[in-house]
Amino acid sequence: MYPGLFISIYLSIYLSIYRGLFISIYLFVHMYLSLFISIYLSIYLSIYLSIYLSRVVRIYLSIYLSISIAVCSYLSIYLSIYPSVHIIHVCSYLSIYLSIYLSIYLSICIPGLLFLCCSFSLFFLFLSVFPFALFFFSLCLIYFSLSFFLCSSLFCSLLFLILSFFLSFVALSFTCFPCSSLSLFFCFVLSFHLFFSFSFSILSLFFFSLCPLLHFPSFFFLFPFSLIFSLFVAVLRLNVYPLS
Repeated sequence: MYPGLFISIYLSIYLSIYRGLFISIYLFVHMYLSLFISIYLSIYLSIYLSIYLSRVVRIYLSIYLSISIAVCSYLSIYLSIYPSVHIIHVCSYLSIYLSIYLSIYLSICIPGLLFLCCSFSLFFLFLSVFPFALFFFSLCLIYFSLSFFLCSSLFCSLLFLILSFFLSFVALSFTCFPCSSLSLFFCFVLSFHLFFSFSFSILSLFFFSLCPLLHFPSFFFLFPFSLIFSLFVAVLRLNVYPLS
């Protein structure tokens, strides 16, 4: 009975130690091999993938970069040509449109403006010619009834009339707005002066012809009357043709 018990205890201890050693050695070797294989595979795969991917990535990157450079060059050429063509088209369209519009607008407005300028110049030329007709009328009257006062007044009126003719021809020739305005103002002022002097001359000649024997009394009577009449004519012309 004792030897069987001893053998069973011995075998159980031996098998337990043997099995534990075997399993531990197996697991140690397995772990060592797995670690070695994993290290080897990682090194190999890293080297292989680095070489392989370097080639593939280099080829891929070269293809990608060549395509991207081609696309970028195409886009840059397109973007450089399209705005230039578009700008040229828009500028040509605008130039054609503006030339047509301005030609139509100016063809309508310029004749009207020229007509207005010429009409104003002719109107003020007429205002300058009208006292000239009165001048000839008073000159004819002076030819028949000589008077020193009338001759002197008509001489001054003739000087102002020549100046008004000059300003009217300047306004008619240049037709510029500052010169026209200045000439119009002077023509108005000179026309008022000519009307004043000619009305005084005509009235004095009329009364002198009616009263040949009473020159001095008729002159003293005529002067305030002609002055009031000439002022009335000047105010009437200012109301009809204001300077503004």
